[in-house]
Amino acid sequence: MPRLIQVLGFLFASIAQANVINSMLGVFGEFSGHRLNYRKTQIYFSLTTPLPVRDLICSRLNFSPVASFEKYLGVPIINRRTRCSDYDFILEKMKARLSGWVVRSLSLVGRITLANSLGFLLREKYKVHDLLPSDIHHSSCSSLWRSLSNIWSNLLPNIAWSVGNGSRISLWNDVWVLELGPLRNHVFDPESMNSFVHIKDLVTNGSWNLDLLNSIFPPAVVPHIIAIRCPHSTDADDLCIWRWGSCHKFEVHMAYKLLQHDAWNPPDPS
Repeated sequence: MPRLIQVLGFLFASIAQANVINSMLGVFGEFSGHRLNYRKTQIYFSLTTPLPVRDLICSRLNFSPVASFEKYLGVPIINRRTRCSDYDFILEKMKARLSGWVVRSLSLVGRITLANSLGFLLREKYKVHDLLPSDIHHSSCSSLWRSLSNIWSNLLPNIAWSVGNGSRISLWNDVWVLELGPLRNHVFDPESMNSFVHIKDLVTNGSWNLDLLNSIFPPAVVPHIIAIRCPHSTDADDLCIWRWGSCHKFEVHMAYKLLQHDAWNPPDPS
């Protein structure tokens, strides 16, 4: 079966040139065995071509006239004076191809900046507004986000807070007393958790309210709390930190060991 071909030509709009095209196509088909699909063959005329000439040429060639062409071999066919912006898509494709190479060439500071930007974009895309949410599962997401959500429940207990002004920290659910974990596990009466929500609720006149702390927590818990600097409204924002290690700096190998330990030593379901 003869194959279909694509041909793009630019010619002067006249009956004589139309006859030349017909003759060329006839000779080409005779020797190559290829044929032209007239139903898909289109012709474009400049605005200066008279309408009667257009109709006569279309009738002679059996081509369909079009107002403009879109693309040929991925490149736009422009019927006007070109502008630099017409080819911006080429630059965008080049930047996308080079982005992987650029990341590998970045300095440590550059990689951190890029990671922060990527993290911000992902949080905005999946509508995650809390700094340390309890769940990040999303029904429709990228493979990167899906992988992160799969290990989030294992990773979350290993992330803690460094107390600043206390505005971001959940008093009962977040880990801000590193040695104890969430304080909801160390309270005398669970009903008292409804009366206090923020860390600042445990502070009076810029100092820890010892009487209140002793009424809420066992004696062994209070020294760990008062060892932390009291939050003040003028302090910097609370900061997420890695719970373990002397510098509380996240390291991949340490996280891997913790996840591996959890896999081999699952918690007691009782």
